[in-house]
Amino acid sequence: FPTIWVVSSLLPIVGGVALASMTEASFNWAGFWSAMASNLSNQSRNVLSKKVMVNKEESLDNITLFSIITMMSFVLLFTPASLQAA
Repeated sequence: FPTIWVVSSLLPIVGGVALASMTEASFNWAGFWSAMASNLSNQSRNVLSKKVMVNKEESLDNITLFSIITMMSFVLLFTPASLQAA
């Protein structure tokens, strides 16, 4: 689990995105929640990368880790993208 310092360092980022979204002249909730989902997925990727690369003997190299994350992103986004195109 992340420490309290890591979690507290995310608060200004989330607050900044929320403030920037709400003070925008053309505010809409879809854009706001998309920005929040982007924050969540980006930080989840960072946590996953850190967890995978902890053990030096068994860790993945950068290219393999990037490939795995790219494939996971494709799997997660394929359904929403195909529904949007229909």
